Amino acid sequence: MSAPIVEQLGIPMTGGGPRRRLAALIVLGLEMGYRRRLLGYEGEGSWQAHRGDGESGKRRLWDTYCKEEAGITETMVRHYLECAQAVRTRLSLMRNKLGNGAKQVVKLMEKQPSTLTMRQRQRLFDGIFQYGVFETDTQTILREEFRARRTNKPLKLPTPEKLMAEGDAKRNGQSLIEWASSKAPDALAFRRKTVQLFLRRKRDEETRSMANILGISPETMDAIQKITATARILEAVREEGGESYDAARLYELAKRKGIMQ
Repeated sequence: MSAPIVEQLGIPMTGGGPRRRLAALIVLGLEMGYRRRLLGYEGEGSWQAHRGDGESGKRRLWDTYCKEEAGITETMVRHYLECAQAVRTRLSLMRNKLGNGAKQVVKLMEKQPSTLTMRQRQRLFDGIFQYGVFETDTQTILREEFRARRTNKPLKLPTPEKLMAEGDAKRNGQSLIEWASSKAPDALAFRRKTVQLFLRRKRDEETRSMANILGISPETMDAIQKITATARILEAVREEGGESYDAARLYELAKRKGIMQ
């Protein structure tokens, strides 16, 4: 893959097998996620702020920017960002078991890859490859783990301590990373619960934090967020011509506009 941002990052996108390529594309996805925000392609009011330049052709569409600068579509950018979130979740939950290496990778993932030194970017890539992407992983598997955040259904999940204890009891002497990355049904269930637990807690913490700032209840904050997201989706539909949309197209539009993760 030859594209300006890929060359700038210096992370090999070919060779080494599918696992290494997936780790490299996750680094690229992280970079594009930061650029999407910094360049004003994401966030409330972003479309309106740059509407004139976009319509006149002075400003590239986000999809065009992705293709020309990164060599992938904006849809793939979103997919690799979801993969990155799943990997970040794994590392955040298992870093005490995996040691300092995993902790360092989590810290590196909090920074835009292109702002890191080449040595730091290499450590980021190596860490994602070693600790965050398993031999059995594919883009589809990682994105399925990420989707735990999208459900509002009650999840009967154990505490982090109990979940780790359950894993310790079932791995039969294998290292945590070896067992968790296997295709064993118990290992797959462990990975799914781990991601669900982390993402659900993160979402709840974000809601509580914003509610405290505004001086309202978390329940009211959650309702406001849903109403706001709905209003933004309807505005996006009007911007695109107001055609008939089914649920799948509305969701795709919300993702593309940065309204939903």
